Formats: sequence, structure tokens, C-alpha cells
Amino acid sequence: MAKLYPDVVKFIVETRNNQNVTFEKLAEMLDEKFGIRVTATTVRNRYVQHRYDHIADKIQQAEGK
Repeated sequence: MAKLYPDVVKFIVETRNNQNVTFEKLAEMLDEKFGIRVTATTVRNRYVQHRYDHIADKIQQAEGK
């Protein structure tokens, strides 16, 4: 998986959450906005990983860790 900068990950998550946009379109948007060429699969994997990390953090907080 490509190492993506935090601002790029934030852009992926916010854009995907706020708009009905495909991962293919998100990959194109990253190329246009940041000059980063990645595949739609890379974008999807990073989005899913971010959501997983967010859920894991919430579970740890709920357990008091």
C-alpha cells in the first residue's frame, strides 16, 4: 500500500464521506490536487484502513484504555 501523507488521507476520507464519489474518481482527484498518482484500489484500501483504525480507537476508548 502506498504511504500517503495525513493531508491526503484526510482529503480521501472527507471527500468520500461528504460526496457520492467512486474510488476511481478519488484517485483522479488526488492526481489533480496533489500530483499523486495512485490506483483506485490503493485509495479504497487506505480509506478502509482509516475507518478500521477509527473504529478500533473508539473501542479502546469505550473500554477505558
